[in-house]
Amino acid sequence: MQGKSNILVIIVLSVIFGLVSGVVGSIYTKSYLMNGVYNIPFFGEIDFSDKITSGPGLIIRDAKKVVVEQNSKVEETINSINNKLVGIFKKISLPVEANNQPAQPHRLKVDDYYNIANEQALGSIITSDGWIIAKNFNASLTEEELAEDFVIISKDGHVYDIDKAVDDQASLFLFIHVKEVRDWPVIEFADDSEIISGQIVIALNWEDRAVVSSIIGFKDTEARVKSSDIFSDRLIISDQLSSDFDNSVLFNLSGKIIGLNGADNEIEQVGHFKTLVKSLLMNETIKRASLGVNYINLSSLVNPDNTETLRGALIAKDANGLAFSKLSPAKAAGLIVGDIITYVNNIEINKDNNLTYVIQSFIAGDKVSIRFVRDGKEGVVEVQL
Repeated sequence: MQGKSNILVIIVLSVIFGLVSGVVGSIYTKSYLMNGVYNIPFFGEIDFSDKITSGPGLIIRDAKKVVVEQNSKVEETINSINNKLVGIFKKISLPVEANNQPAQPHRLKVDDYYNIANEQALGSIITSDGWIIAKNFNASLTEEELAEDFVIISKDGHVYDIDKAVDDQASLFLFIHVKEVRDWPVIEFADDSEIISGQIVIALNWEDRAVVSSIIGFKDTEARVKSSDIFSDRLIISDQLSSDFDNSVLFNLSGKIIGLNGADNEIEQVGHFKTLVKSLLMNETIKRASLGVNYINLSSLVNPDNTETLRGALIAKDANGLAFSKLSPAKAAGLIVGDIITYVNNIEINKDNNLTYVIQSFIAGDKVSIRFVRDGKEGVVEVQL
Protein backbone atom coordinates (compact mmCIF):
# COMPACT_ATOMS: atom_id res chain seq x y z
CA MET A 1 0.00 0.00 0.00
CA GLN A 2 2.83 2.38 0.89
CA GLY A 3 4.46 1.68 -2.49
CA LYS A 4 1.25 2.49 -4.35
CA SER A 5 0.94 5.78 -2.42
CA ASN A 6 4.47 6.76 -3.40
CA ILE A 7 3.69 6.10 -7.07
CA LEU A 8 0.52 8.22 -6.84
CA VAL A 9 2.48 11.09 -5.26
CA ILE A 10 5.08 10.89 -8.03
CA ILE A 11 2.36 11.01 -10.72
CA VAL A 12 0.67 14.04 -9.12
CA LEU A 13 3.97 15.88 -8.74
CA SER A 14 4.87 15.09 -12.36
CA VAL A 15 1.59 16.57 -13.61
CA ILE A 16 2.07 19.70 -11.49
CA PHE A 17 5.66 20.18 -12.65
CA GLY A 18 4.55 19.63 -16.26
CA LEU A 19 1.90 22.34 -16.04
CA VAL A 20 4.30 24.76 -14.35
CA SER A 21 6.94 24.05 -17.00
CA GLY A 22 4.42 24.76 -19.78
CA VAL A 23 3.41 28.11 -18.28
CA VAL A 24 7.02 29.11 -17.69
CA GLY A 25 7.94 28.09 -21.23
CA SER A 26 5.08 30.14 -22.69
CA ILE A 27 6.11 33.21 -20.71
CA TYR A 28 9.75 32.70 -21.71
CA THR A 29 8.87 32.39 -25.41
CA LYS A 30 6.55 35.38 -25.50
CA SER A 31 8.65 37.75 -23.42
CA TYR A 32 12.19 36.73 -24.27
CA LEU A 33 12.38 34.98 -27.64
CA MET A 34 9.87 37.40 -29.20
CA ASN A 35 11.77 40.16 -27.41
CA GLY A 36 8.69 42.26 -26.83
CA VAL A 37 8.33 43.08 -30.55
CA TYR A 38 4.89 41.53 -30.91
CA ASN A 39 1.80 42.10 -28.88
CA ILE A 40 1.11 38.48 -27.96
CA PRO A 41 -1.70 37.80 -25.50
CA PHE A 42 -1.33 35.23 -22.76
CA PHE A 43 -4.41 33.42 -24.04
CA GLY A 44 -6.27 33.51 -27.38
CA GLU A 45 -5.23 34.42 -30.93
CA ILE A 46 -1.71 35.44 -31.94
CA ASP A 47 -1.86 38.32 -34.46
CA PHE A 48 1.18 38.61 -36.75
CA SER A 49 -0.51 40.87 -39.31
CA ASP A 50 1.56 43.97 -38.59
CA LYS A 51 5.07 42.60 -38.11
CA ILE A 52 5.88 39.25 -39.67
CA THR A 53 4.63 39.52 -43.22
CA SER A 54 4.38 42.24 -45.82
CA GLY A 55 1.62 40.29 -47.57
CA PRO A 56 -1.92 39.59 -46.36
CA GLY A 57 -2.43 39.84 -42.62
CA LEU A 58 -2.51 36.49 -40.86
CA ILE A 59 -4.29 35.48 -37.68
CA ILE A 60 -3.26 32.06 -36.42
CA ARG A 61 -6.01 30.46 -34.37
CA ASP A 62 -4.76 26.90 -34.23
CA ALA A 63 -2.56 24.50 -36.12
CA LYS A 64 -5.18 23.87 -38.80
CA LYS A 65 -6.72 27.28 -39.45
CA VAL A 66 -5.20 30.43 -40.96
CA VAL A 67 -7.47 33.46 -41.55
CA VAL A 68 -6.50 35.96 -44.29
CA GLU A 69 -7.71 39.48 -43.57
CA GLN A 70 -9.76 40.71 -46.54
CA ASN A 71 -8.72 44.36 -46.28
CA SER A 72 -5.03 43.47 -46.51
CA LYS A 73 -5.64 41.15 -49.43
CA VAL A 74 -7.66 43.78 -51.32
CA GLU A 75 -4.90 46.35 -50.81
CA GLU A 76 -2.27 43.86 -51.94
CA THR A 77 -4.27 43.03 -55.08
CA ILE A 78 -4.75 46.69 -56.01
CA ASN A 79 -1.05 47.39 -55.57
CA SER A 80 -0.11 44.41 -57.72
CA ILE A 81 -2.27 45.48 -60.70
CA ASN A 82 -1.96 49.25 -60.52
CA ASN A 83 1.06 49.52 -62.83
CA LYS A 84 -0.70 47.32 -65.40
CA LEU A 85 -3.34 49.98 -66.02
CA VAL A 86 -3.10 53.08 -68.20
CA GLY A 87 -5.26 56.11 -68.94
CA ILE A 88 -6.51 57.14 -72.39
CA PHE A 89 -6.42 60.92 -72.83
CA LYS A 90 -7.43 63.43 -75.48
CA LYS A 91 -4.23 64.79 -77.01
CA ILE A 92 -3.50 68.41 -76.12
CA SER A 93 -2.41 70.90 -78.79
CA LEU A 94 0.88 72.52 -77.87
CA PRO A 95 1.90 75.87 -79.44
CA VAL A 96 4.53 75.63 -82.18
CA GLU A 97 7.11 78.04 -83.57
CA ALA A 98 7.59 78.90 -87.22
CA ASN A 99 9.93 75.93 -87.83
CA ASN A 100 7.29 73.49 -86.54
CA GLN A 101 9.25 72.87 -83.36
CA PRO A 102 7.43 72.96 -80.00
CA ALA A 103 7.45 76.47 -78.57
CA GLN A 104 9.43 77.03 -75.41
CA PRO A 105 7.03 78.66 -72.95
CA HIS A 106 8.48 81.48 -70.85
CA ARG A 107 5.89 80.91 -68.14
CA LEU A 108 3.79 78.03 -66.90
CA LYS A 109 0.59 77.46 -68.87
CA VAL A 110 -1.77 74.92 -67.36
CA ASP A 111 -3.35 74.20 -70.76
CA ASP A 112 0.00 72.85 -71.95
CA TYR A 113 -0.16 69.96 -69.48
CA TYR A 114 -2.43 66.95 -69.09
CA ASN A 115 -4.85 67.03 -66.19
CA ILE A 116 -4.44 63.53 -64.78
CA ALA A 117 -8.11 63.48 -63.71
CA ASN A 118 -9.43 64.08 -67.26
CA GLU A 119 -9.00 60.59 -68.68
CA GLN A 120 -11.38 59.34 -71.36
CA ALA A 121 -11.12 55.68 -70.38
CA LEU A 122 -9.10 53.13 -68.45
CA GLY A 123 -6.99 50.63 -70.34
CA SER A 124 -5.46 47.30 -69.29
CA ILE A 125 -2.08 46.21 -70.69
CA ILE A 126 -2.47 42.81 -72.39
CA THR A 127 0.89 42.44 -74.16
CA SER A 128 4.38 43.47 -73.14
CA ASP A 129 4.92 45.24 -76.48
CA GLY A 130 2.09 47.73 -75.99
CA TRP A 131 -1.37 46.32 -76.75
CA ILE A 132 -4.12 47.67 -74.47
CA ILE A 133 -7.77 46.70 -74.10
CA ALA A 134 -10.51 49.11 -73.02
CA LYS A 135 -14.21 49.67 -73.39
CA ASN A 136 -14.97 51.87 -76.39
CA PHE A 137 -15.65 55.28 -74.85
CA ASN A 138 -16.84 56.97 -78.07
CA ALA A 139 -18.43 54.78 -80.75
CA SER A 140 -18.51 57.66 -83.26
CA LEU A 141 -14.71 57.86 -83.46
CA THR A 142 -12.96 56.04 -86.28
CA GLU A 143 -9.88 53.92 -85.68
CA GLU A 144 -7.78 56.57 -87.43
CA GLU A 145 -9.15 59.36 -85.20
CA LEU A 146 -8.42 57.32 -82.09
CA ALA A 147 -4.81 56.81 -83.14
CA GLU A 148 -4.32 60.45 -84.17
CA ASP A 149 -6.18 62.38 -81.47
CA PHE A 150 -5.45 60.43 -78.27
CA VAL A 151 -2.47 59.42 -76.15
CA ILE A 152 -1.76 56.86 -73.44
CA ILE A 153 -0.49 57.88 -70.00
CA SER A 154 0.96 55.28 -67.65
CA LYS A 155 0.65 55.33 -63.88
CA ASP A 156 4.18 56.72 -63.57
CA GLY A 157 3.23 59.73 -65.72
CA HIS A 158 4.83 58.80 -69.05
CA VAL A 159 2.94 59.92 -72.19
CA TYR A 160 2.88 57.56 -75.19
CA ASP A 161 1.67 58.03 -78.75
CA ILE A 162 -0.75 55.55 -80.33
CA ASP A 163 0.17 53.93 -83.63
CA LYS A 164 -2.83 51.65 -84.11
CA ALA A 165 -6.41 51.28 -82.87
CA VAL A 166 -8.78 48.37 -83.58
CA ASP A 167 -12.48 48.68 -82.75
CA ASP A 168 -14.56 45.53 -82.27
CA GLN A 169 -18.06 46.69 -83.12
CA ALA A 170 -19.76 43.50 -81.95
CA SER A 171 -18.57 43.72 -78.35
CA LEU A 172 -17.64 47.42 -78.08
CA PHE A 173 -14.12 46.45 -77.03
CA LEU A 174 -11.34 48.72 -78.16
CA PHE A 175 -7.76 47.58 -78.73
CA ILE A 176 -4.97 50.16 -78.83
CA HIS A 177 -1.28 49.73 -79.59
CA VAL A 178 1.33 52.09 -78.13
CA LYS A 179 4.48 53.06 -80.01
CA GLU A 180 7.92 51.82 -79.05
CA VAL A 181 7.40 50.11 -75.71
CA ARG A 182 8.97 46.91 -74.43
CA ASP A 183 8.61 44.78 -71.32
CA TRP A 184 5.41 46.35 -70.06
CA PRO A 185 3.79 44.50 -67.13
CA VAL A 186 0.85 42.47 -68.39
CA ILE A 187 -2.59 41.77 -66.94
CA GLU A 188 -3.41 38.08 -66.44
CA PHE A 189 -6.80 36.80 -67.64
CA ALA A 190 -8.98 34.73 -65.33
CA ASP A 191 -10.24 31.40 -66.63
CA ASP A 192 -13.98 31.02 -67.13
CA SER A 193 -13.98 28.39 -64.38
CA GLU A 194 -12.69 31.01 -61.93
CA ILE A 195 -15.70 33.30 -62.47
CA ILE A 196 -18.37 31.92 -60.16
CA SER A 197 -21.24 33.24 -58.06
CA GLY A 198 -20.20 34.40 -54.59
CA GLN A 199 -16.67 35.29 -55.67
CA ILE A 200 -15.24 38.55 -54.28
CA VAL A 201 -14.31 41.06 -57.01
CA ILE A 202 -12.68 44.48 -57.07
CA ALA A 203 -13.78 47.25 -59.44
CA LEU A 204 -10.94 49.73 -59.96
CA ASN A 205 -10.94 53.04 -61.85
CA TRP A 206 -8.22 55.41 -63.03
CA GLU A 207 -8.35 57.53 -59.87
CA ASP A 208 -7.41 54.43 -57.82
CA ARG A 209 -10.84 54.29 -56.24
CA ALA A 210 -12.02 50.76 -55.66
CA VAL A 211 -15.29 49.01 -54.87
CA VAL A 212 -15.21 45.56 -53.29
CA SER A 213 -18.22 43.55 -54.40
CA SER A 214 -19.16 39.97 -55.23
CA ILE A 215 -20.55 38.10 -58.21
CA ILE A 216 -24.21 37.25 -57.76
CA GLY A 217 -24.83 35.70 -61.17
CA PHE A 218 -25.31 36.33 -64.86
CA LYS A 219 -28.08 37.85 -66.93
CA ASP A 220 -28.92 37.27 -70.56
CA THR A 221 -29.86 40.26 -72.67
CA GLU A 222 -31.52 37.94 -75.22
CA ALA A 223 -34.45 36.22 -73.57
CA ARG A 224 -34.97 33.36 -76.02
CA VAL A 225 -33.31 33.33 -79.44
CA LYS A 226 -29.56 33.91 -79.35
CA SER A 227 -26.80 34.43 -81.91
CA SER A 228 -23.91 32.02 -82.34
CA ASP A 229 -21.65 34.99 -83.08
CA ILE A 230 -22.38 37.56 -80.35
CA PHE A 231 -22.34 37.10 -76.57
CA SER A 232 -25.58 38.13 -74.91
CA ASP A 233 -24.79 37.37 -71.26
CA ARG A 234 -23.49 39.90 -68.75
CA LEU A 235 -21.93 39.57 -65.32
CA ILE A 236 -23.94 40.83 -62.33
CA ILE A 237 -22.31 42.00 -59.11
CA SER A 238 -23.96 42.80 -55.79
CA ASP A 239 -23.14 46.54 -55.81
CA GLN A 240 -24.50 49.12 -58.23
CA LEU A 241 -21.40 50.96 -59.49
CA SER A 242 -21.58 54.73 -59.85
CA SER A 243 -20.81 56.58 -63.07
CA ASP A 244 -17.25 57.07 -61.77
CA PHE A 245 -16.74 53.39 -62.55
CA ASP A 246 -17.90 53.45 -66.17
CA ASN A 247 -15.11 51.79 -68.18
CA SER A 248 -13.56 50.41 -64.99
CA VAL A 249 -11.81 47.05 -64.73
CA LEU A 250 -12.91 44.15 -62.49
CA PHE A 251 -10.42 41.79 -60.86
CA ASN A 252 -10.55 38.82 -58.54
CA LEU A 253 -8.42 38.63 -55.40
CA SER A 254 -5.68 36.85 -57.36
CA GLY A 255 -5.19 40.00 -59.43
CA LYS A 256 -6.63 38.44 -62.60
CA ILE A 257 -8.97 40.45 -64.79
CA ILE A 258 -12.49 39.00 -64.91
CA GLY A 259 -14.34 41.69 -66.87
CA LEU A 260 -14.77 45.24 -68.12
CA ASN A 261 -17.55 47.53 -66.98
CA GLY A 262 -19.22 49.89 -69.41
CA ALA A 263 -22.03 52.36 -68.87
CA ASP A 264 -25.14 51.18 -66.97
CA ASN A 265 -23.14 48.45 -65.21
CA GLU A 266 -22.97 46.28 -68.32
CA ILE A 267 -20.08 44.01 -67.33
CA GLU A 268 -18.62 41.83 -70.07
CA GLN A 269 -16.57 38.99 -68.71
CA VAL A 270 -13.09 38.09 -69.84
CA GLY A 271 -14.22 35.07 -71.87
CA HIS A 272 -15.84 37.45 -74.34
CA PHE A 273 -12.55 38.87 -75.55
CA LYS A 274 -9.90 36.16 -75.06
CA THR A 275 -10.13 34.87 -78.63
CA LEU A 276 -10.23 38.45 -79.93
CA VAL A 277 -6.79 38.96 -78.41
CA LYS A 278 -5.56 35.79 -80.12
CA SER A 279 -6.87 37.03 -83.47
CA LEU A 280 -5.41 40.47 -82.86
CA LEU A 281 -1.92 39.14 -82.17
CA MET A 282 -2.03 36.84 -85.21
CA ASN A 283 -3.51 39.28 -87.72
CA GLU A 284 -3.36 42.75 -86.07
CA THR A 285 -7.08 42.93 -86.73
CA ILE A 286 -10.26 41.43 -85.26
CA LYS A 287 -11.56 38.36 -87.06
CA ARG A 288 -14.45 37.05 -85.00
CA ALA A 289 -15.51 33.46 -85.58
CA SER A 290 -18.94 33.21 -87.23
CA LEU A 291 -21.21 30.23 -87.65
CA GLY A 292 -24.04 32.54 -88.65
CA VAL A 293 -27.03 30.95 -86.91
CA ASN A 294 -29.70 32.04 -84.45
CA TYR A 295 -30.70 29.39 -81.96
CA ILE A 296 -32.63 28.44 -78.83
CA ASN A 297 -30.59 26.88 -76.05
CA LEU A 298 -32.63 23.74 -75.32
CA SER A 299 -31.00 23.16 -71.94
CA SER A 300 -32.69 26.36 -70.74
CA LEU A 301 -36.13 24.79 -71.35
CA VAL A 302 -37.97 22.55 -68.91
CA ASN A 303 -39.68 19.42 -70.17
CA PRO A 304 -43.22 19.33 -68.68
CA ASP A 305 -43.20 15.52 -68.68
CA ASN A 306 -39.89 15.41 -66.78
CA THR A 307 -38.89 12.49 -68.98
CA GLU A 308 -35.58 13.78 -70.30
CA THR A 309 -33.05 16.59 -70.05
CA LEU A 310 -32.95 18.65 -73.23
CA ARG A 311 -29.59 19.42 -74.82
CA GLY A 312 -28.37 21.11 -77.94
CA ALA A 313 -29.03 24.31 -79.91
CA LEU A 314 -32.22 24.45 -81.98
CA ILE A 315 -31.76 26.61 -85.09
CA ALA A 316 -34.66 29.09 -84.96
CA LYS A 317 -35.83 32.42 -86.34
CA ASP A 318 -35.32 35.58 -84.30
CA ALA A 319 -37.78 38.47 -83.84
CA ASN A 320 -36.91 39.66 -87.36
CA GLY A 321 -37.74 36.29 -88.87
CA LEU A 322 -34.09 35.41 -89.55
CA ALA A 323 -32.47 32.10 -88.64
CA PHE A 324 -29.21 32.69 -90.54
CA SER A 325 -26.97 35.69 -91.02
CA LYS A 326 -25.94 36.91 -94.44
CA LEU A 327 -23.33 34.55 -95.95
CA SER A 328 -23.87 32.13 -93.07
CA PRO A 329 -21.31 29.27 -93.08
CA ALA A 330 -23.89 27.02 -91.39
CA LYS A 331 -26.47 27.63 -94.13
CA ALA A 332 -23.85 27.11 -96.81
CA ALA A 333 -23.00 23.73 -95.21
CA GLY A 334 -26.66 22.63 -95.50
CA LEU A 335 -28.08 23.23 -92.02
CA ILE A 336 -31.74 24.33 -91.94
CA VAL A 337 -34.28 25.75 -89.49
CA GLY A 338 -35.30 23.09 -86.96
CA ASP A 339 -31.95 21.29 -86.92
CA ILE A 340 -30.58 20.67 -83.43
CA ILE A 341 -26.81 21.16 -83.16
CA THR A 342 -25.57 18.66 -80.58
CA TYR A 343 -21.77 18.69 -80.87
CA VAL A 344 -19.07 20.99 -82.25
CA ASN A 345 -15.71 19.20 -82.59
CA ASN A 346 -16.91 16.60 -80.04
CA ILE A 347 -17.84 19.33 -77.52
CA GLU A 348 -21.40 18.69 -76.40
CA ILE A 349 -23.79 21.65 -76.50
CA ASN A 350 -25.47 21.68 -73.09
CA LYS A 351 -26.16 23.91 -70.09
CA ASP A 352 -22.42 24.27 -69.41
CA ASN A 353 -21.42 24.81 -73.05
CA ASN A 354 -23.84 26.94 -75.01
CA LEU A 355 -23.31 27.30 -78.74
CA THR A 356 -22.05 30.91 -78.57
CA TYR A 357 -19.24 30.14 -76.12
CA VAL A 358 -18.17 27.07 -78.05
CA ILE A 359 -18.08 28.85 -81.44
CA GLN A 360 -16.33 31.90 -79.98
CA SER A 361 -13.57 29.71 -78.58
CA PHE A 362 -12.40 29.35 -82.20
CA ILE A 363 -11.10 32.02 -84.57
CA ALA A 364 -12.17 32.90 -88.09
CA GLY A 365 -10.85 30.40 -90.61
CA ASP A 366 -11.03 27.38 -88.30
CA LYS A 367 -12.79 24.30 -89.65
CA VAL A 368 -15.14 22.50 -87.28
CA SER A 369 -17.20 19.31 -87.37
CA ILE A 370 -20.86 19.83 -86.43
CA ARG A 371 -23.14 16.99 -85.41
CA PHE A 372 -26.86 17.68 -85.60
CA VAL A 373 -30.23 15.98 -85.37
CA ARG A 374 -32.91 16.42 -88.07
CA ASP A 375 -36.24 14.59 -87.85
CA GLY A 376 -34.77 12.19 -85.29
CA LYS A 377 -31.76 11.29 -87.45
CA GLU A 378 -28.19 12.36 -86.76
CA GLY A 379 -25.99 14.00 -89.37
CA VAL A 380 -22.51 15.54 -89.58
CA VAL A 381 -21.24 18.52 -91.61
CA GLU A 382 -17.88 20.24 -91.88
CA VAL A 383 -18.01 24.03 -91.56
CA GLN A 384 -15.31 26.64 -92.04
CA LEU A 385 -16.03 29.48 -89.63
